[in-house]
Amino acid sequence: MSCKWIAVVFSLLLFGVTLVPSASADEGNEKMIVNVEKGAVEVPGRVLGPGRYDLQFTNLEHNVLEIRDANGREAVGFFEVIPVWRANPTDNVTIQLSEPSRNSIARVTEFFYPGVNTGYEFLYPQASTTIVAHNTNIPQLLR
Repeated sequence: MSCKWIAVVFSLLLFGVTLVPSASADEGNEKMIVNVEKGAVEVPGRVLGPGRYDLQFTNLEHNVLEIRDANGREAVGFFEVIPVWRANPTDNVTIQLSEPSRNSIARVTEFFYPGVNTGYEFLYPQASTTIVAHNTNIPQLLR
């Protein structure tokens, strides 16, 4: 009789395990959806107009970010990023924008995922960085 109970309990456990939903996150690409609502913003070599964009890492090193349009069919581009650090993580995605000058639009400088201290900074070409530093009168570290 005890063998039947063991078989029944084992069957119920096995059945119960198959009903528990599983969840997994692909930390290798960390997909993020961004809505540009007012005006436009710059990323290196591109301008993102109003709309929805998908951002996703293309490699495990997290140094190449792909930006796609809202439906995911058209790539806006691939962008090199480097890790940056912040002292206080937030509960939401955080995107840092530069202050636009009279002759330029705001550019995305850094972005952070919710709950983490490490984020990513876009790498802009040397000439572009120098022009922004000159237009804003803010000294910037040249790369």
